[in-house]
Amino acid sequence: MPRIAWAKASSQDIHNYRSTLSNMLNSIDIPNDTLLCNDLQCKDPNHVYAIAIAICNMHMQMILLTLVWLLQGLLCRSPTVNSRVGAFLGCLNRSSL
Repeated sequence: MPRIAWAKASSQDIHNYRSTLSNMLNSIDIPNDTLLCNDLQCKDPNHVYAIAIAICNMHMQMILLTLVWLLQGLLCRSPTVNSRVGAFLGCLNRSSL
């Protein structure tokens, strides 16, 4: 699994990553009523479900952003993979998707 090569990222890349991640995480609905529950042993299925969904959404946003960066070649150390990903993204940019 490729690792983030932060040493290869410019200050602008890191700023963009943080800014995009912050915007994505801020778009997640937080179950405030559930979080305000005072019952430390709460077994309310609605509360359990709401917290599980919020946590899942946060993880998915972070994974999605990392995958986007990987596809852009910003995280991968392999020039071969970067060139293939670049060609793939070029095809997507030219398509009507």
